Amino acid sequence: MAVLWLLLVAIAAVLVNVSLFYVLVPYGGQTEAIWAQYYSLKSENIDTLIAGSSYGMECIDPEILDRELGWSTYSLATPFQTRAATMRAVRDAYEDHHIKRLILGSGIDKMFNSDDGLEYDLSFAHGEALGGSLPRFLAAYTDVALRKQYFGNTKSLAVFTPWLVWHVDHTREAIEENLAMRASLSPQEACGVQRLYVTERGHIPHYGQVNLDVVAQSATVAPDSEYEFIEGAREQYLELFEYCKAHDIQVIMVTTPWPDYSLMRYEREGGYAVAMANFEKLAAENDSVLLDFALVRPEVFEPTIEDFHDAWHLNGEGAEKFTQVLADTLKKVEAGEDVSGQFFPHTVAGWNEYLNTVKDIALLDFSWKVRDNAIDLSIKSYEAPSTQVEYEILAAAPGEEPVVVRSYSAEKTFSYPVEGQGAVNITVHARQVGATDPERSTTYLVEYM
Repeated sequence: MAVLWLLLVAIAAVLVNVSLFYVLVPYGGQTEAIWAQYYSLKSENIDTLIAGSSYGMECIDPEILDRELGWSTYSLATPFQTRAATMRAVRDAYEDHHIKRLILGSGIDKMFNSDDGLEYDLSFAHGEALGGSLPRFLAAYTDVALRKQYFGNTKSLAVFTPWLVWHVDHTREAIEENLAMRASLSPQEACGVQRLYVTERGHIPHYGQVNLDVVAQSATVAPDSEYEFIEGAREQYLELFEYCKAHDIQVIMVTTPWPDYSLMRYEREGGYAVAMANFEKLAAENDSVLLDFALVRPEVFEPTIEDFHDAWHLNGEGAEKFTQVLADTLKKVEAGEDVSGQFFPHTVAGWNEYLNTVKDIALLDFSWKVRDNAIDLSIKSYEAPSTQVEYEILAAAPGEEPVVVRSYSAEKTFSYPVEGQGAVNITVHARQVGATDPERSTTYLVEYM
């Protein structure tokens, strides 16, 4: 009787857990839509996989590659995809379709981040389990539970109760909307409710244009930790290469274009180029190639800031332009041609060569320190070493029109006098010497007392 009672309690607990998952876990996210679309093509030929994080998902259009190269490509690149999840995507695609090649998204962040993204790993596991295979379902969730960053702590428990960490708002309106979409829409259609549309081959383009004057307010200089592989990351990539070699899968590492600011925040000698030399070495040691379009020469491809929707990702229009260039480059790679001349080298000299091609003021920001009778400003901008920049400073009390407190000057410091306590909006304009209008502008509300 006691055993029967325990069994009933266990069944009830499972049913409650499943119900809470159904009610609370967000329906129709990008990862779920991509996996649902993948499984809808289970009888289709897929010989090429795109895997990695949102760079691959947003910036590479598989249909353009297929049109230009005669391939049959699907993108299982998903937001914040961890290195471990990428490995699972490759295994699944080989088991399902015996893929012949892998386009491996190789953004520099995949070199140094900790892969500690539980919500995204759970989302990936959920999407992977949509195929209906019990072994794959168990493998997907067990793999997450056993990862060293989760195993043995409360995070591993979330694998079995994901609604605790990955859920809609705990409001009646949010829950009802989630349930309504589950009842009437496919994951792809539910994703479209957010105006994010997955294409037939797994690409989700994003639209809009980045505002670098807004980006400046969260700008940071790359720390030393971003120049090297984090412990364990290189080993994970080696495991992936070994799997691909054992299954005759050609690996092509691709970095999608970045705005100049995102590269120039690497301020050590050699900058981003010497950091990415780690990825280039990894590729060369494993019979692969790194196509680093963040350092593509402008005569090959020169994206403008209008081609980006944020500080790292191309928008839909930019992705179309870039994928055409990627396809042309891949044709040469397939023909055995050396394409290294299309890119600035991953050396100090290559980095300096790149810097000298930057045409605009890539970013403008300023910091401040409040003293008893003044606010000391320190201005920072990114531009080519040969570019001459000058700065104008304006100030205004909240609600008032700004007035010029210092005319254009190359000086990057300024002390704005204040008395008592209050607040002031300070604006810095930047322009290249010889220009008449500001090229960049940033404003902060500064409180003093």
